[in-house]
Amino acid sequence: MKYFLIIPAAGTGTRFGESYPKQFYKIKGKELLAYTLENFINFPELEKIVIATSKSYFDKVKKIIEKIHLKKETQLVEGGEHRQDSVYNAFCQLEGNLSDKVIIHDAVRPFVPFDFMQRLIDASRRYKCVVPGIPVPDTLKKINNQNFVERTLQRDLIRAIQTPQIFSYGILSKSFRYLKKNPFVATDEATIVEKMGEKIFVIEGCLQNIKVTTKQDIYFIRYIMRRKV
Repeated sequence: MKYFLIIPAAGTGTRFGESYPKQFYKIKGKELLAYTLENFINFPELEKIVIATSKSYFDKVKKIIEKIHLKKETQLVEGGEHRQDSVYNAFCQLEGNLSDKVIIHDAVRPFVPFDFMQRLIDASRRYKCVVPGIPVPDTLKKINNQNFVERTLQRDLIRAIQTPQIFSYGILSKSFRYLKKNPFVATDEATIVEKMGEKIFVIEGCLQNIKVTTKQDIYFIRYIMRRKV
C-alpha cells in the first residue's frame, strides 16, 4: 500500500490581511508552508507529494522545498478556483491502485504531532475514509435565515473536522466523478465523499493541529512553538 500527499496551497487568504497568501507568512524566518511540509519529511510510507498552488508562486515553493531539504518526490501543479479544483489537479498527477491512500492536508496547519499522524495512518489501514475531529465545547444552535433559533444540536455528536484527511485512491477517484455529475462547492473532500454515500470514520483530532485563518491564530502558533522548544 502506497501513500500520497496532496497539499492545496492556492488560496489567497483574504481574511488574513496580507498582500500575499498566508501559507507564505513567515514565523522565525520560515514560511507556514515549510512547517507544514516538515511534518511529512520522516514519513517512510509516503510515495509522493503534490502541491497545488498559483503558477506565480512556483519558484517560491521550489525554494521552500530546497530550504527544508525535502527528499520526497515532489511535484507542483497549478491550483484551481476552488479548493476541490486544486485537489483534483493534484490528484490527476498520481498513479495509484484502488487501495492506495491519499492524504489531503491544509497548507496552513503547520503542526501535526507524530503520534496524532500515526493514529490517522493506523486507522487508514482499517477504513477507506478517515478524518480527525475535535469535540465542540459550546452549545450549538441551528438558526434560520432571519437569525431565529430553530433548534439546539446534540453537542456530543458534533465534531469540528480537521485535516489531514485520508481516503483510498479508489474512493477519491470516485468522488471526483460524482462531483462532475453533481457540481457543488465543498469546504473539504470529506463533504464530497459523504454526499456520495460513503462512510467516513472519525478519530479524535488534535488541538495543536490549528489551521491559520486570521492573524489572531498566529499568537497560538507562536505559543505552540515556545512549548515545543
